[in-house]
Amino acid sequence: VVGSSCCLLLLYTVKIMSFIPHALRKTTGIAGLKRVANSKEVLVSLYEETQQLLNTMPESSVYRQKMTQLTQTRLSAINTSESVDSFEKTIGQGQVEEVITQAEDELSLAKQMVSWKPWEDLKEHPLPGQWKWP
Repeated sequence: VVGSSCCLLLLYTVKIMSFIPHALRKTTGIAGLKRVANSKEVLVSLYEETQQLLNTMPESSVYRQKMTQLTQTRLSAINTSESVDSFEKTIGQGQVEEVITQAEDELSLAKQMVSWKPWEDLKEHPLPGQWKWP
């Protein structure tokens, strides 16, 4: 009962934080996630860097196509939003600091994808039937 009460209190705190305007927040209410005062600039920078990396991939890459769509949608949303609060409501992915964490992870994965080059042909061909599902 104590554990579930703690979880409910944490969820309640996080939910309440989303109703406090970003400019007035001193904290995110999420353990380990610090408030980012210049969140718009940080996000724009992350999305632009991600887009530059995506542009180095072949246009036929499905990863590039999907991530370009997501990156452009979010970049457009942050650029056209009047405030961080309206951006949070527009994309519906939690607090802007959570979105920054997602953008950092997406950038990190894009860097890995560039080094892995999954769009290239396999160096070894799979055994016959290896990719068949019953």
